Amino acid sequence: MDFYIVLLSGVIIAAFFEFFYVGSKTKNLLFIAILIICIFFSAIRWTNPDWDVYYPFFVNNNDLDDFLYGPIPIDKGFGVVNFAVKMISDDFSALLLLLAIVIIPIKGWFIKKFSYLPLLSILLWFCTYIGDIFVNRQSLAIAITMIGFYFIIKRRPFAFCLTTIIAASMQVSVIAFLLAYPLYYINFNKIYLILGMILSIAIGHYLDNSLLISFASMVNLIDVDTERLLIKIDTYTQEIGGSGIIFTYLRRLIFIPIEIYMISKMKDFCPHYRGSVNLILFGYMIYFLLINVSNTFATRISSPFYIYEIVVIPNLIAYYKNVYIRLMLFVFLVIYSVTKYVYAIQMYPDAYIPYVNILWS
Repeated sequence: MDFYIVLLSGVIIAAFFEFFYVGSKTKNLLFIAILIICIFFSAIRWTNPDWDVYYPFFVNNNDLDDFLYGPIPIDKGFGVVNFAVKMISDDFSALLLLLAIVIIPIKGWFIKKFSYLPLLSILLWFCTYIGDIFVNRQSLAIAITMIGFYFIIKRRPFAFCLTTIIAASMQVSVIAFLLAYPLYYINFNKIYLILGMILSIAIGHYLDNSLLISFASMVNLIDVDTERLLIKIDTYTQEIGGSGIIFTYLRRLIFIPIEIYMISKMKDFCPHYRGSVNLILFGYMIYFLLINVSNTFATRISSPFYIYEIVVIPNLIAYYKNVYIRLMLFVFLVIYSVTKYVYAIQMYPDAYIPYVNILWS
């Protein structure tokens, strides 16, 4: 655990520099240094929560047919990525390096482009996703959709659809992100947003995994990869504990009232704020609606939408010019972020603790 504490301490200290009158060059160096450190530790790791899937998928397959139609069912786009790396190197670390140098810089680019306090966004991203040190195909798919977000703002629907389809070839669940384009431009009434959240929680409370089980009973009626589908359904219907559910609700709900309240105030200050909040709230509505059906399924569909909190929350802090208010909000953000960081690590303690890598352990 010491490894994670040291990393977290460094990121928090770097984030605090956002409040000092230091040159942009210093802040940029800190920003880049954090990204490089995360890339390095992501590339040399030798463990992952899904290691028993990704490692044999890379090692045991050789030609393109193996990666696309082999016994381990993984999305075709990610299979092509594995095949391309396998043609160059048999070392699984080569794949981890490629994923790290693609995913982490994309998220860094996104933060620098859309966050008014990039070091705070880095802190929130790092704590939410453990710095993407343990990336997988979901991480890659979400990173590609963040490029799609840029095309939404630029009003380039074809480029947006293309990037989303490419992302979905890595992890099919992100195909739902196609809804982001129209959602971004709708000026929802605040009351409707609040009602949407309440209804999603209320309806989701009465749904359960019998929906997926019923769907599984019908798979023989349609032409699908039955074995793969049943494996996924078995995974998706594994539940999380009651205390975990409570924390899951709290950490997602805590900023929602503030985000909704600030929509009109942020209109001129941050032009992409309302659209980003639309996506975040839609993601949470989907999550709360499906959480009792399957936490895994709900997370995979909704996470490409609510990831935009990594820039929305720091931009809320940037709105306040009084240094004391900013520092107070910063302390709250640090507490919130550290809580998420600890929770993320404790979700898979056997995979994350200790940090296993190819250099010294």
